[in-house]
Amino acid sequence: VLYVFAEAIMDLMYGAPNVAVYVQFMAPFCLFLYLQGPLQATLQALNLAKAAMMNSLFGACIKIATIFVLASRPEFGIFGVAIAVVVNFILVTMLHFSTVVKKISFTIELRLVMKIVLLISLTIAFGSYVSTLSFGTDSLFWNTAYRISLTSLLYVILMFVFDLIKREELARVPVVGGALGRLLPKK
Repeated sequence: VLYVFAEAIMDLMYGAPNVAVYVQFMAPFCLFLYLQGPLQATLQALNLAKAAMMNSLFGACIKIATIFVLASRPEFGIFGVAIAVVVNFILVTMLHFSTVVKKISFTIELRLVMKIVLLISLTIAFGSYVSTLSFGTDSLFWNTAYRISLTSLLYVILMFVFDLIKREELARVPVVGGALGRLLPKK
């Protein structure tokens, strides 16, 4: 959503569609930030809070150094800060991951990763197509809301199609989970 609809969202929220380029650059790397929290919690659960803190501290030092180097160069400017933040996302996440892997055996299921990559690719393609459509209104807000809603709906449908959400997992969602879980076929 932030990658495809960055310009419209920045225009609606801040009246500054020109900053969308920074959001579009950073959005794909936010997946690393999404993984960073659970990895840090895992390290703390494994009694490795010191390692988690050292990883974060090291990442922060590298980020500050990268900001100093890139943001002070006129050709990078504020984009240098965006690059430094992304470097921090990736570095700290990878440090946390490597620390977890050293402590416990951990494997990544390639089939699952491929499903997720396909899901993201199809969603981006659909969102890019939908972003060109008009929904009978000149309102940027409503056109953006419709586009994001359609893209989100496809994303959720594809999660079920690719079996990334199981019926048992859906049943755990408070209030609506049980009813939605009954709509899915039993396996």
